[in-house]
Amino acid sequence: MNLTTWRIAKVLAVLQLLKALELHGVYTVQWARLTSDQVMSLADWAVAFASLLFLVLPIAAVFGLFRNNQWGFYPLIVFPIVAAVFGAIPIPFIAQLYNSDVVLMSKVIIVVDLIFVGIGVLLFRDARAKTAVEQ
Repeated sequence: MNLTTWRIAKVLAVLQLLKALELHGVYTVQWARLTSDQVMSLADWAVAFASLLFLVLPIAAVFGLFRNNQWGFYPLIVFPIVAAVFGAIPIPFIAQLYNSDVVLMSKVIIVVDLIFVGIGVLLFRDARAKTAVEQ
């Protein structure tokens, strides 16, 4: 097992969890809408489910990776995709560094989130290759 790969993955998982905790409105507002009397459409339910994933995925990644389970890489890889749905980058407190140009920032957010997906896939492949060689 390559310890550097696992350490990088653990740091990314903790950063993702901090980002999810920083943006608590993502998962609290959607569920507050569910308890109201209005009728919700299928799209509203999909956003509510994605908001639940926004919190559950980083928790699962931290739990899995700190127990040295390879399945912890799966939520680590999927979280940036869910974060892109809500316009977030999986690094906490990064929003203070950029301006409010929405069109430009939406493109930057998508690119950064795709980079994080790629990093997660590379870390998973490296951890998996090291495990296969050891067996």
